[in-house]
Amino acid sequence: MQRGNCGSNRRLDSKRSWPLLSEISRRVKRRRATASLEKCFQEGKERERSLVEEGAKREAQFKELLRSLEAEKDNLEERLTNQLAQLNGSIADYQQEAADNREHLAELQRVGG
Repeated sequence: MQRGNCGSNRRLDSKRSWPLLSEISRRVKRRRATASLEKCFQEGKERERSLVEEGAKREAQFKELLRSLEAEKDNLEERLTNQLAQLNGSIADYQQEAADNREHLAELQRVGG
C-alpha cells in the first residue's frame, strides 16, 4: 500500500506542479518573444542608421554635383556672353562697312554722274 500512496503522491505533486510548469513555459515564451522583438528592434535601428548614413552620402554627392553644375553654368554663361559680344562687334563692323560702302558709292555716283 505504501507504493500506492507514493504513486498517488506523485500524481498529486504532478497536478500541483502543472500550473508552475505552465507558468514557466509562458515566461520562457514571453522571453523568447521579447528577445525576438529586441532583435528586430536592433536590426531596425541598424537599418535606420545605415539609411541615414547612405542618405548623408547621397546628399553630399548631390551638393557636389549641384556645385559642379552651377560652376559649369556660370562658365557657359560667360562664354555665351563673350560670343554674343563678339557677334555684336562683327555686326557693328559689317554695318559700318556697309555704311562706308554706300557713302563711297554715293560719292562715286556724284563724281561720275
